[in-house]
Amino acid sequence: MKNIFVASDFTEHSDLAMSAANVLKNENIQVQGFHWDSVINKMKKMNILQSDEELYTQINEWKKKIPLHLKDDILAQFKRLGLELTDFSFDITEGDKFSSLQDYFEKKSDNDLIMLTTSDDSFLERVFFGNFVEKLIFGTKQPVYLVKKEVKEAPKKIGICFDPDQDNEGFFNHALSLAKLFKSSVDIIYVEAFDSRDLHQNVFATNQDSEKNKNNYLAYKRKLAEEKFEEYAEKFKKEGIDTDINLIITVDKTPAENLKKHLKDNPVDLLFVEPHPGFKNGFKFNSTSYDLIKNVPVNFLIIKERHS
Repeated sequence: MKNIFVASDFTEHSDLAMSAANVLKNENIQVQGFHWDSVINKMKKMNILQSDEELYTQINEWKKKIPLHLKDDILAQFKRLGLELTDFSFDITEGDKFSSLQDYFEKKSDNDLIMLTTSDDSFLERVFFGNFVEKLIFGTKQPVYLVKKEVKEAPKKIGICFDPDQDNEGFFNHALSLAKLFKSSVDIIYVEAFDSRDLHQNVFATNQDSEKNKNNYLAYKRKLAEEKFEEYAEKFKKEGIDTDINLIITVDKTPAENLKKHLKDNPVDLLFVEPHPGFKNGFKFNSTSYDLIKNVPVNFLIIKERHS
């Protein structure tokens, strides 16, 4: 990762993402703000203002012109956050449709990071989470860093919520890259959930000692999963990254329920999740990821599965 592109509408709502990006930037990470503006196009179509001088103003620190109607809000946000305009600049993308922003990110590297925030407030979450956030997640190729909590320092512990059935190597490579960059430890987390009715019906119906056989079967499944995760953990350890494996075997509980409990007892600074493979045109995370993002107060890094 070389660049963080942080989204801002210059309101207090986006202060959280702006502040986080400023904390994470270092000699290896550059921060670039971006804003999607549809006002200028509407004003041009109204044909009220004729000249660029009436629409734009120069910001000398950025060596560029920006829409005039944004200037006061930009200055106010930088002042609130105690930032100088020289700390990082903004690209303003103009257009009536989100495709203008898609074009902007299509020219950026796959390894860059998009950062934005969403509110836990139910109304704002429905509006913001279901529109702009959704579009950036499913309409761009870059990973998305979703800021829900204040970032005061680089993440010291990264959680990787991983399903081995997906076995997405790119997902792990992103986590490895970030862990090396920030010198973070890693917690690999997976919940193997079973339904007791299915267990008894399909595996133990003819056994007299079904409870013993159920436990043996669960132990067998745990062993298989642990062997799989040890392979991944070894990759991290070879890179000098402290790594823990937390495999949770559960019966009659949803994965999200167990993951939320685990994260409450074993907090992380940043949690990696990935959308359900194949869904690109709507906010259709698998149920576990979606439930976590809605209900767990932690910052998320959303990695999109790539298909060849």
